[in-house]
Amino acid sequence: MDKTALISGEERLSYSELLALSERLAVNLQSRSVHRGSRVTLLFKNSPSMLGLYFALLRIGAQTSPLNYRESLPELGHLSKCVDAEFLVCADSFAEQGESLCRLSGAQLILESELLRAPAAGSRFLPEERRGEDVVLNIFTGGTTGTPKAASHTNNGLLCQIKSCFDIESPVTSDDIFLNYAPMFHIGGFTAAMQTLCAGATFIISRVFEPAQLLGFIARERVTQMSLIPPSLCTELLKCGGLSEDALSSVRMVRMSGGACTVDNIKKVFAIFPNAKAFVGYGMSERAVNMVNIIDRSRPIREIGGNISVGKPGTYNECKLVDESGAQITRPGVVGEVLGRGPCTMVGYYGRSNSFDSDGWFATGDLMFFDGDGYYYFVDRKKDMIKSGGENVYSNVVEQILNSHPSVLESAVVGIPDERLGEMVAAAVVLRDGAPPVTEQELMDYCGTKGAGFKKARRIVFVSELPHSKMGKVDRHAVRELICGRR
Repeated sequence: MDKTALISGEERLSYSELLALSERLAVNLQSRSVHRGSRVTLLFKNSPSMLGLYFALLRIGAQTSPLNYRESLPELGHLSKCVDAEFLVCADSFAEQGESLCRLSGAQLILESELLRAPAAGSRFLPEERRGEDVVLNIFTGGTTGTPKAASHTNNGLLCQIKSCFDIESPVTSDDIFLNYAPMFHIGGFTAAMQTLCAGATFIISRVFEPAQLLGFIARERVTQMSLIPPSLCTELLKCGGLSEDALSSVRMVRMSGGACTVDNIKKVFAIFPNAKAFVGYGMSERAVNMVNIIDRSRPIREIGGNISVGKPGTYNECKLVDESGAQITRPGVVGEVLGRGPCTMVGYYGRSNSFDSDGWFATGDLMFFDGDGYYYFVDRKKDMIKSGGENVYSNVVEQILNSHPSVLESAVVGIPDERLGEMVAAAVVLRDGAPPVTEQELMDYCGTKGAGFKKARRIVFVSELPHSKMGKVDRHAVRELICGRR
């Protein structure tokens, strides 16, 4: 129990200290009327307290709904109402924002510092009956429509998800030191923490992707596994340099997700980390489908036309491809929508019905094909979701913001390739005749005032009209080519 469980900056917690932290948090939460089934939102950056709260709330049996602190206040209010939040637990650094949010949502505010105080004399944790089918985690996702939804996961579902993490080549073991900067309000950051600690390994918490800092962590702590989200950030690491191969030789696995992974990305990872394998995966907040492809230097990279395979379905996952009519695709190379089901899958979206078809299949909205060996390849998103810096950005949401500007008649938003973000949010804009002139920078600033920073259009071109398909719909492929042609 004296082994190091967490490292966050200069702070280190052993497993016994993490257990004591979660115990203290659980006792203080219960004293504030948080019990099994209570609906609790969290507003934190990555921190030991956030992780301790996850464990405390799981012990209690409450429903935890972590919020993305990057969202605007109105968006956070909408998300809180989406899950009928009764309590908001937030970091003291977000206290002012938390007070405003509770006025919007009606939730009760609990500050981190209140929960870290020593419990009242004689107070102790009171175990409550918990069941495998109890919902204990709601992860927000915009799905394919941009409308916020919360994927609800049960105790049993989370156990299956964690168990499946150990059924792959080179899983996390007790000897590992895992470096993670992925936000723990997303399913990826949450799962990284849970599988690492369930393995008895050491988890390093970082809040941001800062290349020099991360490479320093790796060299100093002898990191063995790390996240790289999105994969395109390998370029930033390569540019940083300054460390010998020996300093980075401890890394044995780089887990790449949150965006398209290219052959060039893999080669750069191998160039930076001399002993590393690359983990290329596919997953989602709903956990209906999870795929893994482990790539090492001894085997050719499995790719078709530069498209790297995302692997095969994981343990406890069943998946299939269907065409537009819903018929199952059985021939290799044919593109279709991927559907998934299994015990890892969410039980549904909070407060919504009909998340699955009559046979329990969940439609992901993503297009794939498989090869003759059963390996899957991601092709595109069925809808117009953009993956920028590991965040989901929905074109229709950004378009609504742009179109609300008095000088804008209409707009079309797409993702264009970007070396750092994976995809950059870009827009083609048609201005109203006779309206006051507006510049690209003014429109970008306007976007920034109406939504989260990661949703802001970072490239805008003005056009006389938007290109349309023969069906009369905006031709997003043509829009993307038009914008890229003007760079």
